[in-house]
Amino acid sequence: MNDVAYFTLAPAAEGFTIAPASAVDGALICRLLGADALSRAWPAPYPSALDALREAGSALFVEPLGGYPHRLRLYPEDPFPDWAEVEPLPNPFGDLVRDYAASWGISDLYEENRARLEAALAAGEPFDTGWFGAKKEIESARLVRAYVGAPVTVEVSSQMDDDFDLADTAFWSAAGGNEAGSCGADVLGKIGLDEEAIDTELANLVDYWGLGEDNSAIRREALAPDAGIEAAIEALERLAGDCDVELEQLFEALKAFAGLRLEALREERQATPD
Repeated sequence: MNDVAYFTLAPAAEGFTIAPASAVDGALICRLLGADALSRAWPAPYPSALDALREAGSALFVEPLGGYPHRLRLYPEDPFPDWAEVEPLPNPFGDLVRDYAASWGISDLYEENRARLEAALAAGEPFDTGWFGAKKEIESARLVRAYVGAPVTVEVSSQMDDDFDLADTAFWSAAGGNEAGSCGADVLGKIGLDEEAIDTELANLVDYWGLGEDNSAIRREALAPDAGIEAAIEALERLAGDCDVELEQLFEALKAFAGLRLEALREERQATPD
């Protein structure tokens, strides 16, 4: 039996429906979420559906993958333990991390940090770099070996603006950027919305898409216990790229959604006499 299921949540008349990537994925989803998982409607907006999925049946781990329709991955159990719950492990970076351990991107480690990570990987002993950042990108990463002989877990996170800033940017970008206005609120104001109506439009976009203060993408990968520095760097690059793709897909979906809303608002204004 497949132990990971891929699926999308597609909009329905009442909430969302699950569309499995294959029949095998569908079988696992029904086993974990119930026999009616594919026929029932899951609640909208999106965050409510995600909470319901996590609470249903015996599904222990649901991981959003971004995009629209919303792409998700479901595991029977969490494959990535919460390392915060284990004993503190030695940090190979020591006091070198400060605010940043990398320069241009999360895989562009400063020379001394790279040397220390290389030594930690080669030694085979447990370690935890903790979350470290890059100076030029809004990215962070963490590498952990929980015990001798354990896989090396690599995690990368990338972030976008927070909820209302991101919603504002989506409306601004959908309207054409600087040619349309200085920001999304300005674009909505030029259509004829007052301040309260503008706030409502932004809030609706935030609520429907489940945006929050931390709009991030996280990718994880387990490397072989004997993985060296080159494998670790390649994983950081690959995971950072995957995060970027997810965030780009999310923003494009937000932009498309905002564009449709702008068209509807313009039509409403044209149909309503002054």
